[in-house]
Amino acid sequence: MARALARRRDMAALVARIRSAELAVRRAGARRLPTLDAVAEARYNKGNPFLPEHENRISAEIRWRPFAGGTIAAREGEAEARLSALRARRITLRRDIKIQVGRALRRLEHARDGIELARVGVNSAEATRDTRAAQLAGGRARMDDLLEAEATLAERRAEARIARLRTMSAWIALQGAVGNDDIIATLSRTADRR
Repeated sequence: MARALARRRDMAALVARIRSAELAVRRAGARRLPTLDAVAEARYNKGNPFLPEHENRISAEIRWRPFAGGTIAAREGEAEARLSALRARRITLRRDIKIQVGRALRRLEHARDGIELARVGVNSAEATRDTRAAQLAGGRARMDDLLEAEATLAERRAEARIARLRTMSAWIALQGAVGNDDIIATLSRTADRR
């Protein structure tokens, strides 16, 4: 589950938005503090007799808005509300990812059980076909019985192929749920080439 949370792009985007919102809360609170600007300037003059040859200036400016607390508090509250909403969305997304991964795992387990069941079905159909062929050779069965056994075997083999495809589909869904998008993209490109 931790791997899925770390690899999912939607979770990574949400975590980045939460970090941005945390910085916005800090920035809104920092507006209460005074700011200090320092400026230094040096000028040199050559050839103009009306201006001094060189001039240096240094200045400092302090800005502080002590009576802007109401607007600052409103901005800070708005930023905190956005942050709380994003954190709630992260909890919801974690729950949704956990549900997606659980469903994908159950689907994969079910598909693997389907493969085993299909294997047993193919084995049973092969045994039935072999029995019908032996009975036909001994004169105790008809050709229709053998053909029916062959048709049943063909159905069971098709069901086995479908079970393998369902397993592959379930595995791909699990990769998507845990955030292995690179595997899915590779499979898509390979399928497009065919």
